[in-house]
Amino acid sequence: MDTPIKNADKGELVSNNKTIYDATAFEIFWRNFLAGLARTLGGIILYLILFLICGIIISQIILPKFMPLINEFINAGKILQNVGNITPNRFPLP
Repeated sequence: MDTPIKNADKGELVSNNKTIYDATAFEIFWRNFLAGLARTLGGIILYLILFLICGIIISQIILPKFMPLINEFINAGKILQNVGNITPNRFPLP
C-alpha cells in the first residue's frame, strides 16, 4: 500500500498512503489529542479577550458612574469602625 489511495475521500486520509481505517490507534489518538488541545487553547484565548473587553468597559464606563455610591459605602464603613472603638462603660455608675 505504498501508492496513494485514489478513491478515498479527503476526510478519510491520514496521510498519502493511509486512510482512517488503516491508521493505528496511536495515530488516531494523537490527532484527536492535538485537535482537543488546539480547541482548548483557542477557548482560553477567547475567554481572556472577552474578560479584557469586559474589564475595559467596566473600568471606563460603569465604574465612574458608581464611584459616588462606592465612596459613600467606604465612608459608612469608616464610621462603623469608629463606633466599634467606643467602650460602653467608660464612666461606670456608682
